[in-house]
Amino acid sequence: MRQLRLPVGIEDFAEIRRNEYYYVDKTQLIEQVLDRRNKVTLFTRPRRFGKTLNMSMLRYFFEIGTDVKLFEELFIAQNHELCEKYMGKYPVVSISLKSINADSYSKAKAQLIKLVNREARRVQFLMDSDRLTAVDKALFTALLDREMEEDTLVSSIQELTELLEIHFNQKVIVLIDEYDVPLAKANQNGYYDKMVLLLRNFLENVLKTNESLEFAVLTGCLRIAKESIFTGLNNFKVYSITDADYDEMFGFNDKEVKEMLLTFDQQEKYDEVKEWYDGYRFGNADVYCPWDVVNYCADHLTHPGAVPKNYWLNTSGNEVINRFIDSVDEPQKLAKTELERLVSGNVVRKRIDEAITYKELYSTIDNLWSTLFMTGYLTQRGCEDDGRYRVGFSFGRENMRLPIWSSIPFSVQYNIESVKTILDALKNMVFRGKGVDDMTGPVGTIYVIQEVTRQGGFEVYLEMLALISVNLGVMNLLPIPGLDGSRLLFLLVEAIRRKPVKRELEGAIHLAGFALLMGLMVLLTYKDIIRFFVKG
Repeated sequence: MRQLRLPVGIEDFAEIRRNEYYYVDKTQLIEQVLDRRNKVTLFTRPRRFGKTLNMSMLRYFFEIGTDVKLFEELFIAQNHELCEKYMGKYPVVSISLKSINADSYSKAKAQLIKLVNREARRVQFLMDSDRLTAVDKALFTALLDREMEEDTLVSSIQELTELLEIHFNQKVIVLIDEYDVPLAKANQNGYYDKMVLLLRNFLENVLKTNESLEFAVLTGCLRIAKESIFTGLNNFKVYSITDADYDEMFGFNDKEVKEMLLTFDQQEKYDEVKEWYDGYRFGNADVYCPWDVVNYCADHLTHPGAVPKNYWLNTSGNEVINRFIDSVDEPQKLAKTELERLVSGNVVRKRIDEAITYKELYSTIDNLWSTLFMTGYLTQRGCEDDGRYRVGFSFGRENMRLPIWSSIPFSVQYNIESVKTILDALKNMVFRGKGVDDMTGPVGTIYVIQEVTRQGGFEVYLEMLALISVNLGVMNLLPIPGLDGSRLLFLLVEAIRRKPVKRELEGAIHLAGFALLMGLMVLLTYKDIIRFFVKG
């Protein structure tokens, strides 16, 4: 048998199976779709996680006239009863909206028309059907028209399913891949409202009021609920990256990665692959990005010493991550400390809204967090009792660690920012009337550390210790009697006067300052006890 090849960028199921490409078996998806049998199913997953390949697999399984050999030795072939009942038994309409990328509404509409034209040409045998009337064939001819009116366009897929049902006397399965790509492009180019209206009518006709529909499966990156694109659909079910159902049907699990590496004699690379690409969690499953793993294996077949790369990050313009970073320290935006924690491989705790609109993606920092999560830049590391997710960067926690020489300026900058914060606080105390009531002592500090650690975890605990250390250093340098800063002040005075200050005088000042500090400490301790343990 010939050596299998890696299917880099190949998304057609039949091409992979017929041309001896390696295939990670996801045919269990067929069984699960049929078990649940929702009228309309929407899968939301980040890009490059096998959505298009899975949709192609569904088409080849269900479509009348399919090549049954494509599924030999795969998981689904073991279920003889299911295959006998469903394989090759349905007409299928399959379109992908991922190619709609236009800078104007008219161009986007023209691209959608072209997709409808292409699918109509794929079933052009309808023109020779003896079950279709002349009127039916006239309707079909309109679906081949590149200049079709918008009214015809919005009902085009519905009409195509009706014609297919007449010809085959069988209801139709509809597959729509990357349904939300036109909305993303429209939002970027200023024709969003028009595209929402067009897609709403387009999808509602085929999914809501279509008696010829057996069932439909859609994929996308985001769940667009608030647009009311799917208003009124009965038996409509969304499976997102937070759902346990179908959690291993998109992306590779650990077993699948090990099998691929073994097949291509790269099993010694497992630790490296896991370190770089095992960064995602869908539902209850830890998954690898297929695009990263396949490209890594392909590179190492030709260049065994090749360095690992973030292949996934290079597949788009990454506008969302740029917006995220640019929002650092803006009002109501990203806190610098949160970005630092993510870059260092730690997590933050956030509430995720899975039903935002494209117009809302960047409107608030909360929506931006949700967008990063749903599009694959962030992934979950667990869920809190209050519904918040522990989220971190998904693209290589380990590979994001900085070398030691890069950490030095990072640390310097952190200390500078901390000093600025402390000095601002002191300025508020001195010049804005902030007094003892706004201060805390050792007991209060311990209490605050405990509460922050409980909510934020060990990484926040370490961050608090670092801030306290910087705080102590700054305070010790202030010219307060009893502290090192006071001693430095006396040395400066002696340098200017060119003669020493009387040691008795200096000692008396230091002693008085120390006594005042101890008195302040006792007062703050008393107030902390009252504040946190008596009144609280």
